Amino acid sequence: MFDEYHPELGFDLGWDFAHYGRFLDPEKVNGDVLAGYHAGKAHFPIAQHRPTRYQAKWLQLRLSAMRRRRIVHADVTPEYLQRIDYDVCAVTLQPLTHSTRAGTDWSVDRINNDGAYAPGNLMVISTRANRAKGARNYIEVAKLAHSNPRPAAGGLSCAEWARLACVMLGSERRSTLARLSRRSLLEFRKTAGWRSIFCFSKSCCFPCADLGTETICSRL
Repeated sequence: MFDEYHPELGFDLGWDFAHYGRFLDPEKVNGDVLAGYHAGKAHFPIAQHRPTRYQAKWLQLRLSAMRRRRIVHADVTPEYLQRIDYDVCAVTLQPLTHSTRAGTDWSVDRINNDGAYAPGNLMVISTRANRAKGARNYIEVAKLAHSNPRPAAGGLSCAEWARLACVMLGSERRSTLARLSRRSLLEFRKTAGWRSIFCFSKSCCFPCADLGTETICSRL
């Protein structure tokens, strides 16, 4: 396993794109990825598998990370993405869609933009929430959550920014989350209901082995 970019990672990514029959734009990848893609296409003239949406997202996530000169942790697999998936966005509370090109489509984003593409720092939210979050950190999101609730600032309402802040809090300040989790979740429950509590806990808390869903919910 590599902790930083290595040519083998690029080659493997290109090979996997060919293995699953996914198109790869040669103008948007480096030479390592392209070499793996060409080798894979020669080895697999016909795609070996039709990827599930988790496998397709896994490929896309690795490519996006590489373009940011980062890598995806080896523990982030299609199976892991399926574990953290949910049918409702924890931020907007809208049902998540797939491949509709709408703002409700599901996306995988880092909770802390400065952190790794690794378990505990990934969440499934809608593309609308993802775009609104952008490169903002927890402090910036929390400030928007306390702004005037009437206009939607930056693409999200005040309540939606507050929900996003709840999700991001654990990644920014784990000790603070342990101390404030009961109050935060009780406030969240008042506006969102139990359905969103489960959505929140699965999107944010479940991947963290040291602060699991059962621990959070037992404090309510």
